Amino acid sequence: MACDVIPAELSARGASVDVPPVYRTVVPAELGARAAAVFGGARKPDWVTLTSGSTVKNL
Repeated sequence: MACDVIPAELSARGASVDVPPVYRTVVPAELGARAAAVFGGARKPDWVTLTSGSTVKNL
């Protein structure tokens, strides 16, 4: 889970907390080649929008 603070605080106050995995981050096998194609050419993007911490880490 991205943030353990809320479940930890609720548990510390006596609540029973379940944290089911609702998604998992998977890095595509071809990520290196795709990133090289986008960022390694003569025409580079002006902006890149990153939507999560795992996007930053895996890019």
